[in-house]
Amino acid sequence: MWLASLEVGGPEEPTGPVIIKTSATFLKELTHPANVVVKTYADKAGNTSLDSYHLLTDADSGEVYAEGYAKIVWFDRSARASTALPDALRAVAAR
Repeated sequence: MWLASLEVGGPEEPTGPVIIKTSATFLKELTHPANVVVKTYADKAGNTSLDSYHLLTDADSGEVYAEGYAKIVWFDRSARASTALPDALRAVAAR
């Protein structure tokens, strides 16, 4: 949803995101049903990649259930190789 909101890298576009590394640390037990919010932050944009961080929080209390990380590489689907990040992603990381 986060990338979709930037309107880049959709399934019909020639380039898009590939997650090459991910991790998650669960800090507190999460039981079903739960009302949660996932907050996503962009950081450290390189030429072809972007680091993103995520917090899974309780929608009511704000308590943090988990934190995560993903390294996103921008990928040219025809060439099957990494390519330059779109300017929209660079702008998000610069904030």
